[in-house]
Amino acid sequence: MRAGGDARGSSYDRRLRKVWLLRTFGSGKMCPCNWCRKRLTYKTLTADRIVPGHLGGTYKHSNIVPACIKCNRARFHQKTRCVARRRRGDYTTKEFAALMLQEWR
Repeated sequence: MRAGGDARGSSYDRRLRKVWLLRTFGSGKMCPCNWCRKRLTYKTLTADRIVPGHLGGTYKHSNIVPACIKCNRARFHQKTRCVARRRRGDYTTKEFAALMLQEWR
């Protein structure tokens, strides 16, 4: 985390992350959304953390995939509902981990 507490990093870090996603998952100019397969450009691409930040996920290359804004927001709400159920006691830690892997792929 950089000074100021912003886990996303500086604007330079975020630009480099988008360029890396485009090159790694696509042609360098376009890549598919990891969830809906929609074609994304630099302007429409967002970095989606597989393990969310509140569960310790970072923006390391091994934890990010390209996502369109719609899928990224939908997954945020899905993760929030799942975490709320976990906090309520509906799942054990082991069941929660298995559910995360099942629902988020």
